[in-house]
Amino acid sequence: MRMNLITAGGANLVFARFIINGVAATTLHFSVLTVLIECVHVSSAGLANGIASMFGMAASYMGSKFFVFESADPMAKTLPRFLIIYAMVAVLHVFVLSIWTDVWKLHYPIGFFIATAGAMVLTFLANRFFVFSGSRVASMAHQRDGG
Repeated sequence: MRMNLITAGGANLVFARFIINGVAATTLHFSVLTVLIECVHVSSAGLANGIASMFGMAASYMGSKFFVFESADPMAKTLPRFLIIYAMVAVLHVFVLSIWTDVWKLHYPIGFFIATAGAMVLTFLANRFFVFSGSRVASMAHQRDGG
């Protein structure tokens, strides 16, 4: 039996699941980034981050759809929305890390985590209110609020 996310902690549980999913996706993203920089010797941290972000985005989408928001909406609806949001966030992330590392010559892990913190807030709000707005979680919130 699935837990009712609204009555069992509501937004706090959804946000906790978002954090768990985000940590997993970010770990994959950072691992690929590290391999590209340290082992493959990609000379630009910005380029390596752009490549690595694709791995993180794929993990984030799957976790968001099936674990965080429990969306029954078809991928044909949610995936394009997700890709639009994450493409914008990825460009922002690449820009921040490029400036941090390639221009300012600072160590990439710190820049990565600064960019990721900003991306976390943006992606939660975009996923909750745009990408998966028709999800089970959104429907329960709407019913709870008397909509």
